[in-house]
Amino acid sequence: MKSIKSLNKFDIVCFFLALLFALILLPSNLKSIGILLFGISVLLLTFNRKKYFNTSFFLLNTLFFFGIIFTLFYTSNYAYATRKLLTMSSLLVFPFLFSLFNSADRKKISKNKNLFLSIYIVSVFLFNTVIFLWFYLTHYSFSDIVYHFHRVIMVDLGKFGIHPIYLSIHCCLAILFSAFIYKPIQNKNLKIILVFINIVLMFFLIIYARKGPLLALIITSLLWVLFENKKNVKLKIISIISLSLLLFLIPKTRNRFSEIFTINDLKSIESNSFGIRFVIYKNASELIKESPFFGYGIGDYNDMLKESYKKNNPSLEVYYNSHNQYISFFLIGGSFLLLLYFIFLYFNVKIAVKKRNVHSLIILCFYSIVMLSENILERENGVIFFSFFLCFFSLNNYNKDEQ
Repeated sequence: MKSIKSLNKFDIVCFFLALLFALILLPSNLKSIGILLFGISVLLLTFNRKKYFNTSFFLLNTLFFFGIIFTLFYTSNYAYATRKLLTMSSLLVFPFLFSLFNSADRKKISKNKNLFLSIYIVSVFLFNTVIFLWFYLTHYSFSDIVYHFHRVIMVDLGKFGIHPIYLSIHCCLAILFSAFIYKPIQNKNLKIILVFINIVLMFFLIIYARKGPLLALIITSLLWVLFENKKNVKLKIISIISLSLLLFLIPKTRNRFSEIFTINDLKSIESNSFGIRFVIYKNASELIKESPFFGYGIGDYNDMLKESYKKNNPSLEVYYNSHNQYISFFLIGGSFLLLLYFIFLYFNVKIAVKKRNVHSLIILCFYSIVMLSENILERENGVIFFSFFLCFFSLNNYNKDEQ
């Protein structure tokens, strides 16, 4: 009777875990409720059984978040600091909850990994296609919806709204996850459906034309193929390179990348996205020089960046964040915080290599590249999925019998 109760509780955990993989389909005000329900189900699962807590997993994956909390000692804008820490709280919540899973839990979750990944792939596919088709059928011609779709998903969806760069990240991850599950699928029809889904996701990646996620997908895929000791490696490399060339040949994506070479003088430097980033990085580098070791604290770093813009680039219509997570770490906590993050990254990679956990390595590689162009840990749509996927794919690193 006791084992039946335990099984029922674990089924509930798996249900809410599956819900997290479909989190993109929920409006912003319900995402936190989905995480809360998952947290309650995990606590109920562990409440009446022998206590277990994976301390090493928890400490490693919360290391740099506690470093951010440390900066509260020398920051002054506590209202902004509180908002940011709440936004980034997933960096604490998910490591804590996943630390409660014992070896038996991890194995059960691992058995259903492909099902969970399939839910995510289908969710990303549905989110993109349903919205696209709805606005195409009710508001726009095909050419107009292709042109305006990046604005539609930001402005016209209310609480379902999402920035194109984060939706691009979802599309890239869904494509990577498709590669994870493709080989184990036995049914040919399911494989054809999966290929079709990926073609559609590539179509949306071309529409969004976001350089950071596209480059991260291409580089991660190449590294995956190069380090994978299997047959048809040359064919896979040729396929990835061909896909990359195709992206650069399509006008919209080509124009996004060509911005790098269109800056003629300092007067026109703010005329495109690359020029704006140049301005951002220049201002950020000056601030880093003034406080290189401990930064300005989680409450003040954004205010300092805004003041720098006002002083050096008053023509900027919008005050941007640093658009680079590593630079942002420098501004928040200096080289101290950046070192903590690299310690976190180094040991996660080391453990994943030791356990031959390719999926965990791919996730770490992809996000590490995306962080070069976006502050994904400071936005809800970025930090939730970063922390969740990191914890999920790291579970098998802590199974003693994992080969």
